[in-house]
Amino acid sequence: MKKFLIIYGMSAESFQKWKDASPEEKKADEKEWNEWFEKNGKHFADMGSGVGGNTRMTKDGMEKMPNEVGGYSIINAESIEEIYEFMKENPHLKSDDDSAYFDVMEIMEY
Repeated sequence: MKKFLIIYGMSAESFQKWKDASPEEKKADEKEWNEWFEKNGKHFADMGSGVGGNTRMTKDGMEKMPNEVGGYSIINAESIEEIYEFMKENPHLKSDDDSAYFDVMEIMEY
């Protein structure tokens, strides 16, 4: 079984809209995620978490950078196609926000 890193992304405007949502809207969103995860949680090595702003570090210093990354998960699967079959129903992609996406990368074992 392989492991994959899933990055949850969407536009900065969409993240701000989510942050500004009412407590009731956030509770409904959480309920939808929990229901989806109950059905698909067996695939997760690590459910992950949301992430904060981006700071880029180089040999010359640090700089705050904009990004579209909202969170991550680590998935156990045989292939990216297998991941797509259950992630396509994830609430993140099923939102009315067309900017929502996942980046999927295999975690290399050395």
